[in-house]
Amino acid sequence: MIFVATNNTADPQVAAGLPSGGRITAGIGVETSISGVSDAIWQNSKAAVEVLADAGTISYELRPDTTTGDGGDRIYQHSVTVDGTNLTAAALTETVIDDYVFPNGAALLGYYLELDEEFVGDGTPSAALLTGGAGATFNLEPGQTLSLIVTDGAGAGTGVSDVATFDAAAGYQQTGAGVFSLRHGDSFDVTLDGGAPVTIVLDTADFVDITAATAAELAIVVDAALGGAYGTDQAGDLRITSLVRGTGSSVLIDNGVPAAAAEAVISGVWAATYNMAPGDTLLIDVDAAGANTVTWDAAAASITSTGETYDLTGPLTLNVQYDEGPVQAVDLSGVAVIGAVTATEIVNAIQPLVGGYATDLIGAVGVTSDTKGTGSRVRVTGTGAATIFVVSQDESGTGDVVNIDSVTIAEVAARIEADATSGGGVTVDTVGSVLDIHTVATGAAVTLEITGGTFRAGLGFALETTLGSGAVDTILNVDVAVAGTGDVVNIDSVTRAEVKTIVEADIAGVVVNIGGANLEIESDEVGAAITIENEAASTAVGLGFAVETETGTAGTNSTFTLDVGIGAGAESDILHDAVNCSAGAGTVRKFGSGTNALPNNSYDLGGKAVRVKADSNDVMSGLTAGSATAVVLYAVLP
Repeated sequence: MIFVATNNTADPQVAAGLPSGGRITAGIGVETSISGVSDAIWQNSKAAVEVLADAGTISYELRPDTTTGDGGDRIYQHSVTVDGTNLTAAALTETVIDDYVFPNGAALLGYYLELDEEFVGDGTPSAALLTGGAGATFNLEPGQTLSLIVTDGAGAGTGVSDVATFDAAAGYQQTGAGVFSLRHGDSFDVTLDGGAPVTIVLDTADFVDITAATAAELAIVVDAALGGAYGTDQAGDLRITSLVRGTGSSVLIDNGVPAAAAEAVISGVWAATYNMAPGDTLLIDVDAAGANTVTWDAAAASITSTGETYDLTGPLTLNVQYDEGPVQAVDLSGVAVIGAVTATEIVNAIQPLVGGYATDLIGAVGVTSDTKGTGSRVRVTGTGAATIFVVSQDESGTGDVVNIDSVTIAEVAARIEADATSGGGVTVDTVGSVLDIHTVATGAAVTLEITGGTFRAGLGFALETTLGSGAVDTILNVDVAVAGTGDVVNIDSVTRAEVKTIVEADIAGVVVNIGGANLEIESDEVGAAITIENEAASTAVGLGFAVETETGTAGTNSTFTLDVGIGAGAESDILHDAVNCSAGAGTVRKFGSGTNALPNNSYDLGGKAVRVKADSNDVMSGLTAGSATAVVLYAVLP
């Protein structure tokens, strides 16, 4: 065994009968270890040791040899003492960790916490404290208030309602009064709350008469462009108001960018593609220079054979391909004489194929694609192709389009721009799915007229005439902007710092704490006479403060808790007892059950140490005295 003694004096001590003369090193709190203590040696020296211990000169314990077990024949006791000077830090997680590590094979038999001397010391008096919401920002309304009564019970506090008010108003800008003479394509920029400008482009479709637009119509356009209810009609003026209320609110409207001199435009109503017929037309007149006829031509691919009859002895084969479709085999099994096949027999054999048709040309065969246009093709192959179709076995269609039955918007546009050239010509906008025809020339004197055509209605054009337009100088007459006002940047998102500034400026005797999990308002004085009342009249409920009265506390002794555990890297809560540090608390001894011990094998102490810490709910910075001892009983197994 190992005899371990702690000197409680400044002088050296001697425990007669122990190895090395039983010398115990001088110094209060100095620990001396003496090894090689057998049972016989201990029995001879125990009386001398107990004399020193009873006198309070030393405290001691016997520890097992760390290299061998004794089969559990002995019960060892290990003690750790914590006094009032060990647990006085302001931090609530202060921990005392014992230096002694239990040997391998140490098995827990029991333990207890002994209060040797009551813990005494004045507790810290506290301020009255109101706890509010946990948010980083708070959603309030302009004019809402926080109404508090703060008193210290001795007359220094106001004792009457003090009110903190949260004010905020939105910024806006307004145009001059009257109707607005606008044009399609006019635009103006709106900048909200110091952000990026938003360009609003005006469209004829948004107004009953764009040349006499109203403020109400403009407000609808503004709201659609900005994504909110910003625009209003103020007795004929257009007012644009920020949705932000507070000093961060602002609106800036530029004076407008009028559209430049514009071309005449006519729009169709039917979307591509278009099912035309070869030779369909559209009549367009620019500047009354005479109608231009726009024509869409298309012809199918076709091939013609030589005259009958055809010697297909072999028998020879024949295949037909229409457009870019599959190669289809012609079934010649029904001919009467393979060496003298007639044109009618060839026509009948080709006719069932898909994508085109065959024609009996009275002694010759014609093969034609169903498609009309440049996407049309007829191709014949096989060992008999050259015998029947001597001149050509592969022909393509012609025209202005790929397929006259499905004309694209680009094909329509190309033909219009190529054929309608009078009066400076036209261009066609093909970005959308319908046609927009624009004159190349611009200005108020330019005209564009649709006068007819066989496919006018099919393209969605009415018989109509439109005019171009000239440039103007301005579109809006903007008044001076009014900036947002108030105590906060944005009343919908009031910061903790803004709450602190407003409340501390408007209400005497309080401090607003903004660094914790919750917004807090506390009195600037401490003690049991201090109160803060949040009145029912408070309307700023978004701050999260309940209608209540809170009182500070006096500096009195309080109950605290010690956590005693055995662990390798963290506390194992094997003993958890509240010890009253108020006056009159006597010494007590409390035993633990071990049911909360960690790890799972709660009785294996090997490699672990005793740990004592202040419970996280207790404040011990005011302790001036007190002592508690954690005692562990154990055996060492081989």
